[in-house]
Amino acid sequence: MITPRYQVEQTEESLVFRIHAPYTDVNESEINVDENIVCFSASPFYLRLHLPGPVIEDGKSKGYFDVDSGDYVVTLSKCNKGQHFENLKMTNILIQTPSGKAIPKIEVLGEPNVSQELLDFDWYIDQEIEEGSLDDSLLLPQYGFAHQKCGVLRHREADLPELMDLQSPDDTPSSEREKLQETWENKHFSQDHYLADWAEEEELILPLLADKKGLVPKSDEFIASEQEQLLRLPKLEILKLTQDEQKSALLGLAEIVFCWAHEQITTQGDLSFESARSIRRLSATFSWLRKFTSVQKLTLSCMRRALCIPLYRNWKLANAAMELTITILKNGRIAVIKCLLDLMKNFANCEGYHIHTQLYLEPYSLWTQTLSDEVLSKLADSLAKHNPKKDDIGWDLEELETAGRITLEEENALDNLTKQLKTSLNVRCVEEDSDDTDDDSEWETDSEDSSESSEEEPTESSMSETKVE
Repeated sequence: MITPRYQVEQTEESLVFRIHAPYTDVNESEINVDENIVCFSASPFYLRLHLPGPVIEDGKSKGYFDVDSGDYVVTLSKCNKGQHFENLKMTNILIQTPSGKAIPKIEVLGEPNVSQELLDFDWYIDQEIEEGSLDDSLLLPQYGFAHQKCGVLRHREADLPELMDLQSPDDTPSSEREKLQETWENKHFSQDHYLADWAEEEELILPLLADKKGLVPKSDEFIASEQEQLLRLPKLEILKLTQDEQKSALLGLAEIVFCWAHEQITTQGDLSFESARSIRRLSATFSWLRKFTSVQKLTLSCMRRALCIPLYRNWKLANAAMELTITILKNGRIAVIKCLLDLMKNFANCEGYHIHTQLYLEPYSLWTQTLSDEVLSKLADSLAKHNPKKDDIGWDLEELETAGRITLEEENALDNLTKQLKTSLNVRCVEEDSDDTDDDSEWETDSEDSSESSEEEPTESSMSETKVE
């Protein structure tokens, strides 16, 4: 059976279901309601929804088939008038099996609303494992969503150079990746590239920052293609996460959104085939399988990589990407999931990048639906409060810009001096040309007088000769 895409809207008294099942026999379609479980069938489509509250079929219930759109539109009444149903936009949360596990199944053991405990979390605390309490050599290095995978990349060594910068992921403990990443970034930071983009900031960078609002995904609902993407997600079981795992997962989510936002600004919302490579290289999550333990380390990593990897390496551009990230997180789950779906679609065009999709994007797309918008908003506030300064980056950016400013001033002074010299030389040349012209005029006048004189003399001579005769 095929799971159709669907949308659910609500009023104070009812729910309105729009189920896309084109080219089906209306006479053989069925809808069954059992308190909070609603089942729809119209071969070859089948849909079962577990709602947050009970509904009933009564005199106000109705349904019809929209031939033009291919949608069944069904209205059911709420048992408790005025009750607000949560998560109606979260496609994968509503699709459930009778046992209560979602399809794709998300199993959260223990506290029912795990995201709630994150509201009191101090994002500034660096959650470090106490030295000596855990021997990394005794454990296989882990990575992926919430760092729950290991050994997945062991037989893909030949493909790794195109997929990430960490070349021995299954032999490199998580505790060493941060240092390796920092060493790599120090090696690849180019002063010349940074200064070139800084010098051309007004012409090259500022036009890209003129209108960032148009790049923010709409947060009202998923469009049809996005709904289909969500329904095609594989069946994944996301086990209970510890509080530290949840925090680390949220920080990783913010980093992925930042990389998407940076590429959106750079391309002005027109992602291309090369965008997948650009985002992969920019992301420490994808390139170094990085596990973030504090918001300070997250923002520092984002800003450093934005200054040593992309095509445009500019401080204002990096800050604009962080601001866009904060706006997206503030807009809630739907906006964030739209970013992840867009990344999945883009990564599908790049060979081998399905690894990143399977390790990170797919489970993140499912897990994010279980979060509250309030948690994402608090994460956004933390990012806004802790944005690193140029001195925190470690590459003497202020000194570089000062040296560049002095160089530009000297070049401008030299250009002005050159222009003045050229102007002075041009004036002298014009004056000399004018003097030469005057001399020539005098010579021409003398010549004319002499010519006139010579013309008169033969006349007198001929007169004399006439007299002699």
